[in-house]
Amino acid sequence: MSIVRFIALLVWMLVPGLGWAVQPPGNDSAERIKIENPPAIQMLVPGFEVHEIPVELTNVNNVRFRHDGKLFTLGYNGDVHLLSDSDGDGLEDQAKLFWKNEGSLRGPIGLLVTPKDYSHGQGIITPSKGKLSLIVDTDGDDRADEERVVATGWDEIPQNVDATGIAMGSDGSLYFGLGTANYANAYLIDEQGVAHYDLQSDRGTVQRVSPDFKTRETVCTGIRFPIAFAFNRHGDLFCAEQEGATWLPNGNPFDELLHIVPDRHYGFPPRHPRHNPDVIDEPSVFDYAPQHQSTCGMVFNGDDASAARFGPSGWAENAIVCGESRGKIWRTQLAKTEAGYVASTQLLACLQMLTIDACVAPNGDLVVACHSGPPDWGTGPTGKGKLFRIRMSDPNVARPHNAWANSPREIQIAFDRPLDAAMLQNIADEIVIQYGPFVRAGDPFETLVPPYAVVQRQLATPRRNLAIRGMALSADRRNVLLQTDPMLANSHYAVSIPYQPTGDQTSNGSIEQVRSIDVDVTLSGVETTFTGDSDDGAGEVVWTGWLPHVSWQVSDEFTRESAIHDDLRSLLPAGGEMTMTSRLDVKDLLRPKVQPGSTLDYQWPEEIVTLTAGSSQPMSLEIDGRQIVATRGEDGRFVARVEIAPDSADRVSLTMRARVAANSTPDWSLAASTNEDSRLRALPLRRFHLPWTSTSGSDAEPVESTTIAEIEGGNWGRGRRVFHSDAAGCFKCHAIHGGGPNIGPDLTNLVHRDYASVERDITHPSFAINPDYLGNTVLTTDGRVLTGTLQTRQGHLILGDTNGKITRLTEAEIDTIKPADVSVMPKGLDEKLTPDQFRDLMTFLLSPPPQMPLDSPIEAPPVRTQAEVATVLAGSQPLPSPLDAINIVLVAGKKDHGPGEHDYPAWQIQWGQLLAAAEAVHVDAAWDFPDDQQLASADVLVFFQKGDWNDQRQSKMDQFFDRGGGAVYIHWAVNGNDRAADFSRRIGLASKGGSIGYRHGPLALNVHHTDHPIMRNIEPLQLYDESYWRLTGEPQDVTLFASSIEDGAARPQMWSYERSAGRVFVSIPGHYSWTFDDPIFRTILMRAMAWTANQPIDRFNELVPLGARISK
Repeated sequence: MSIVRFIALLVWMLVPGLGWAVQPPGNDSAERIKIENPPAIQMLVPGFEVHEIPVELTNVNNVRFRHDGKLFTLGYNGDVHLLSDSDGDGLEDQAKLFWKNEGSLRGPIGLLVTPKDYSHGQGIITPSKGKLSLIVDTDGDDRADEERVVATGWDEIPQNVDATGIAMGSDGSLYFGLGTANYANAYLIDEQGVAHYDLQSDRGTVQRVSPDFKTRETVCTGIRFPIAFAFNRHGDLFCAEQEGATWLPNGNPFDELLHIVPDRHYGFPPRHPRHNPDVIDEPSVFDYAPQHQSTCGMVFNGDDASAARFGPSGWAENAIVCGESRGKIWRTQLAKTEAGYVASTQLLACLQMLTIDACVAPNGDLVVACHSGPPDWGTGPTGKGKLFRIRMSDPNVARPHNAWANSPREIQIAFDRPLDAAMLQNIADEIVIQYGPFVRAGDPFETLVPPYAVVQRQLATPRRNLAIRGMALSADRRNVLLQTDPMLANSHYAVSIPYQPTGDQTSNGSIEQVRSIDVDVTLSGVETTFTGDSDDGAGEVVWTGWLPHVSWQVSDEFTRESAIHDDLRSLLPAGGEMTMTSRLDVKDLLRPKVQPGSTLDYQWPEEIVTLTAGSSQPMSLEIDGRQIVATRGEDGRFVARVEIAPDSADRVSLTMRARVAANSTPDWSLAASTNEDSRLRALPLRRFHLPWTSTSGSDAEPVESTTIAEIEGGNWGRGRRVFHSDAAGCFKCHAIHGGGPNIGPDLTNLVHRDYASVERDITHPSFAINPDYLGNTVLTTDGRVLTGTLQTRQGHLILGDTNGKITRLTEAEIDTIKPADVSVMPKGLDEKLTPDQFRDLMTFLLSPPPQMPLDSPIEAPPVRTQAEVATVLAGSQPLPSPLDAINIVLVAGKKDHGPGEHDYPAWQIQWGQLLAAAEAVHVDAAWDFPDDQQLASADVLVFFQKGDWNDQRQSKMDQFFDRGGGAVYIHWAVNGNDRAADFSRRIGLASKGGSIGYRHGPLALNVHHTDHPIMRNIEPLQLYDESYWRLTGEPQDVTLFASSIEDGAARPQMWSYERSAGRVFVSIPGHYSWTFDDPIFRTILMRAMAWTANQPIDRFNELVPLGARISK
């Protein structure tokens, strides 16, 4: 390696245009670079040209070639076309209808062209709503004559997309996916809090149909939304799976590539101690990041022998994966080990349209299908899509294959063949390296922005420029070496290298490309030295450098196109010892990643990881200073095992030393298992960090969410009332926060969306249409024409229209079904609302329900179950209509305790928004004490503050009580200081400053007077809060609701009191913020407000669960 670097210095001096690129010192903050009007498809590697296929079709979901070279397309609308090239220019220009869909295929995603001489007939197989169909051409005229249902009979879900993806095994078996039963409620939790998720269900599975179509069986579970399936050269099945963390905190936050192994569970829904306890969540082979890529189509590239190959030889048998929502095409290289697969991925192209599917043509071109419209959903079945061909125009040009950090100050990029030095002349000053947790190659060409808040936070997260101090070519021109400022931050780096054109630049009708080589670099990998054997036994270091993985089989596979690593391979036959050093992260090995900003409602048991190293030759491990020498087993292999302490699992210092016998093939490996599952699993590349990288801080989280300027001053509670109003009418079609119809999408996850996209969906509802809720026009057999969304329930088709009206139809009543051109959601909603109403509605949609901040240094108590809450609310009486108007004043004061305690200001804000959500409720706020106008109009005053009592307060409260006003006092609001005796005659019992007894911690409340409406269904209650005792007043004068044992005696903690014509309720609990989000405490408090105001006791029941600490 030192010789290579020496010669590289000579190349700096000898090649014109190369040399030191002096830049200002330091790593500067940087703006995201954007290319104006980028190409429809921008290739990030040289030597390719892009052509648009000149046919006009509606959006195409899938493309596949028939054995005779004709191209099948499966339309989003279910139409199937057969494309051919009539003039021999290499581009399909004729589209012949193969199958006209008359409503039989709904939501088809997945296309398999039947093999030549297929016993069941020639045509295509596709999954769609409720079935897997063989569309067959019985007479060979290239027009399908018959649909044969290959498989059906599973429980259909209401959404439009049901069965997805299709692949054929070597024995003729068919594999397809059935999406999860309910992505918005993955555990199928009912109103009682009971989960009905069933591992034995067909939903959320991969299905296998036997070659004779007679049997169907489940292969694996835990699948959320599989889009594509394909077998690789080893006969192993892979699946492109779309993320689901907008609905579950740990529901695979990234889009994944899965290796499908029978009887495994793939994490949606993930393991849960109550709802899904008996599974192990199988890790993905690769995660496509940053979040919200929407992996879609996938095929395995050919080897140019048994099947056509796209691109250079180093891409053979790689998975070609499409990213829909952000317009991406990746190649993912796979290395198979005994413990599973390891993946390495390179971004090949950025597109300006939704990238749905791709396939390799017989001549090696890549055909790509794109939808029009914005992410995530585009323009639906009736929109106009486009098809493209990507062609390798120059087989001899050098292309980047690997890139790595060779040291803290050097990046190396390995090319698959010698570079033409002329390509890099005079470009050193134009090379750009940016880094940050969400920086990626191709960022300048990315224009599609999925409408999610996490994406906006990604874009807002700072990125920096990495200064380049020099550039060189290795002597063999196979490597570009970039000298940089130190790279210590364990982040993601993107290198952009412009290059000069070479060869003939004559236009041939292709889409013009920006000449730029863009590669990703991470600080993952293994520092490696190889010490060759010598006759004197001393040994000499003959190679130093980088490897991607500790396991040789993985590193060998991934460096096949690297000349530097060819040098290493040439040295191995002489024998020696390999020393590999890395910093390993094995934390959460079998724990799905939790989406940024989300939390779980349970705690994982401790995970203990065991590393297992094996080799046919002697070897040893050094783990955090511990030496472990491998011992030889009965099978002759050397094995070393070491258990990793959980508290250091994310920073394991690892050194492996492995012997290489002369003329032998290295076979050392490293894999991991856990105390919960003894099966070995391969370690992905991302878990190996170069030993010199920084371990401080986290560089993987987006910046904290910022305030949404457009909803400043909006009120969540008022917005909820707008949502449920006739003017807006949202409630007629949409569920949110756990309740409502499903004619349209559940809107609970809009808190993860950004303002602009939600506003656009309201004002222009047909701009992008959710594929689960496509509009359809249905012609019935009796002549009716109905338009709405179609869903399947209990064997009936359910059509929901714009007004929320439901029509149940049987298949016999339907003549035809055609996709509608526009969304079912009506336009003009924004015009029906005032600006303030629209702002409040957007506040409701884009903000989580009100809840108190959990900022206490003490761990919060366990959350309540839905069953507990349902029990307390049971027996509720219907409310009269209309309800009387009620005026509530929330009285707060200056915060006087630490984080999470006595947070009067936060309570006033959060409960002000919460109570405003109820019908006919007006909420006002007061500081310290209500003003005269508030006292005159209030039905109930709620005090949460450091209490006080004086003559003025006494006089005004007596007048308030005399007119029948109600009051609620919470916690320290009972303080009356030296006037405690007078205060107690108004509220029952009061505190005299610091003379009381008090205790923080677990609080066991015994309940009394359960026949009182406030205490209906309330059982002995466990809180974590503060109790008071030695209060001033006469306990026999109050109606006692709850007491606790303090100093060996029962002490009042909740009670009511009647003063004149007024009613009073007092709760001593309320010290900690989390108590206000306890749904049972909330129920008591809200019933007390209703009771003191002489209103129906269940008036506020609908508010109890909103933002409360309830298990999902």
